[in-house]
Amino acid sequence: MNAVYLKDEKFKARGKMLKKFREQLNLPLNNMGKFFLKHGVKKLGDKSYVEMEKERRKFEKKKYEDVAYAFAKEAADQKIDFEISVQELYEETLKRNKTFFFLRKIDDAEQLFKYLDRADKKKTLNLSFINPAHQDSIKILFSIITNYLQDKFFASNNSNSEIEEDLQDFSKEEKVLETIWSANSCLYNFSLGKNPLGIFCGILPVDTIEFNINGEPLQEGGFGGNLENENDIKWIPYTYQKSNIKKIESEIISKNYLIIYFGDPNFNFMKAVYNMPFSKEELKKLVLQEDKAFDFIDKLPNQVSGDIIKANCMAKLILQTGKVEPNILIKSNFDITPLYTNKEKD
Repeated sequence: MNAVYLKDEKFKARGKMLKKFREQLNLPLNNMGKFFLKHGVKKLGDKSYVEMEKERRKFEKKKYEDVAYAFAKEAADQKIDFEISVQELYEETLKRNKTFFFLRKIDDAEQLFKYLDRADKKKTLNLSFINPAHQDSIKILFSIITNYLQDKFFASNNSNSEIEEDLQDFSKEEKVLETIWSANSCLYNFSLGKNPLGIFCGILPVDTIEFNINGEPLQEGGFGGNLENENDIKWIPYTYQKSNIKKIESEIISKNYLIIYFGDPNFNFMKAVYNMPFSKEELKKLVLQEDKAFDFIDKLPNQVSGDIIKANCMAKLILQTGKVEPNILIKSNFDITPLYTNKEKD
């Protein structure tokens, strides 16, 4: 009985969010029924949508999923940079740990780079779907992504310095075009052969626990060496003096995870669900207990790397909760379902 109740449970809409997304797509309020039919969403006419956006009536969660999907599909058709999650569209008193969002098929380099610009971390899923025939192109694409993220020119969103406006210097433009062409070449190669490959991307906001030492963000270190020679790349840890560590604190920070899924290119979208091991309320409780958790400073060696300190902090939190590390996304907690294109729905 409880499962049936949850399935039929209805929720109040967040009208302001619905209106914001609708207006971003330049959709008239009085013609939403035809809009939803265009994207294969049935039983959501003009009157029902108006009641939803005006917060006059509650709806099942499935209706909000349909609205979010239609908005995401329309944004893709209009080539608008657009992110939406189902949770943004309705109010929920009992906060559950499941997050619903969409993965969009990447058709060109510009789409991919826009996702990279918004992301803090990444999670790749369904790597086993990649056929060995695509191994060269996928390695090249991963290398392009790495170079894109590490290059200061791209990291500053193509910069805007006076030097790059020099009428006699088009070196930066050439670099941008070479990067775009290389990435597009890889994406095109994925569509060839008997085993075509689709790459789907989406942004998943995740509340994580980060650590501060003496009021400053904990430094773990970074990779150094010759980036063009993978054998020369080494991890260089950041080292702390134990005597200088006065206090370790934790805080909750929201980070955008880029979810990269490899799947059937016949689909334009994937519906994604992630079951968070921790709710934000549970994370807050962990932060409040930090004084008891981080009592290991005296046991540290005189010189200790930042990644070792972080590992100790995380280990303490795991022992307190009996759960996995809150900052790691668990692949088995994802549920990915293909969503049909217009032709497949008709």
